[in-house]
Amino acid sequence: MKKIITRKRLTKFLSYYKPYRGIFAMDMFFACVSAVSVLLFPLVSGYITQEVLARQTPGTQKRLIGAGIVLLILLTVQVAANVIYAYFGHAMGAKMESAMREELFAHYQRQSFRFHAANPPGKLMTVMSNDLTGMTEVFHHGPEDLLMTLIKFVGAFVILVNINAPLTGIVFCVLPVLTFYALRADRALERDTLAAKQELAAMNECLEDALSGIRTVKAFGNEKQEAEYFSRKSRSYTDSRCRFYRTEAFFYEVVGGYPQFLTMLTVFFGALFVGNGTLDIPVLITFLLYVGSLAEPVRILLNFMKLYEEGKAGFIRFMDMLEQEQEIREAARLANADGFIEKLAHGYDTLVGTHGITLSGGQRQRISLARVFLKNPSILILDEATSALDYESETAVQAALARMMKNRTSVIIAHRLSTIQKVDQIVVLADGGVCEKGTHEELLKKGGEYSRLYALGQ
Repeated sequence: MKKIITRKRLTKFLSYYKPYRGIFAMDMFFACVSAVSVLLFPLVSGYITQEVLARQTPGTQKRLIGAGIVLLILLTVQVAANVIYAYFGHAMGAKMESAMREELFAHYQRQSFRFHAANPPGKLMTVMSNDLTGMTEVFHHGPEDLLMTLIKFVGAFVILVNINAPLTGIVFCVLPVLTFYALRADRALERDTLAAKQELAAMNECLEDALSGIRTVKAFGNEKQEAEYFSRKSRSYTDSRCRFYRTEAFFYEVVGGYPQFLTMLTVFFGALFVGNGTLDIPVLITFLLYVGSLAEPVRILLNFMKLYEEGKAGFIRFMDMLEQEQEIREAARLANADGFIEKLAHGYDTLVGTHGITLSGGQRQRISLARVFLKNPSILILDEATSALDYESETAVQAALARMMKNRTSVIIAHRLSTIQKVDQIVVLADGGVCEKGTHEELLKKGGEYSRLYALGQ
């Protein structure tokens, strides 16, 4: 089957939130509070520069103290909200991970010897530990990051437009370009990281082979050849690390310079607006405070993209493990093989010998069809799929073929015309070439070679 995030799998993913709806709602609420409090900081700071310091009146000191108290309250609210959503988010993720771990362990316990023979303990443990941990991060960081990024971007945009629309347009025209570059650079960084890991694995494999077979190497005097081979692997690993460091340097230095670049852009064009009298210096200061915080949502978005990719891969492996036995049984059912498999001595764990020697021709054919259902190909080629079958077996295989060919491109090679009667186009070969083409009904009306073969089969 295709290993993708299907609607069924997405429903399964969302079902893990159900027992913790209250915690999730609290987590998202305090994430909103934190994001809003961050947006309010520059507004209060702008009030201090515009209304308090720029306009020296008898009540200036009192207003300054009041604004300072508001800033302190905002800071307290933000810290408290951060603590609450960080704790409850991680607690929710840990509980969801625990539920998934218990479900997966119970699934392992129920599986057959065949399942455990096909899935070594290391693979099962990796899904149980690494993949579930990666999914946990997505469970709570994903919704938080998306919500906070949305609030900060939209909120900052609305506030900045109200401060100065032309300057906002300049900044937000550049921001998507910077974000696009950051996403591309992040992908390149992931690619080079994976390449370095693969080269390290290849070098370690070479080292392990050389050390485990050291007696053979010495016996044949191959030390020099082995040293050269290991040296090539080592240099290849070093080259991959250098590529990674180059990409890493570009990524972190360029992305790290986003705040300074946006600030420089704002100062330059802001100074022009101040010069022509369309912007005041205190207002420009407020604008700069917001622009300085715009790089944070980009960082959050990059972090979310990385978490999403890791979590998605882990979730697919998790669901593959849960659905593996179910997929096999479903494929057998579609191929009309489940009935006789259940009657075998050990059901799906029965040993049927080399090439299925203990099975009948019809049973082997249906097992082959079940394998095709399991792979789910887009193009199907069948060569004499119902040859040498008795009537009962042919009927079962025909029903399975009808299901299999649905929504697929199928090429069927057959002498038994019952196999091809319902296809879209029949091509009749005779004397080394094509003699007729058409549907079953069209070819019967022609009274040609196909009609003759059909009459012989009746």
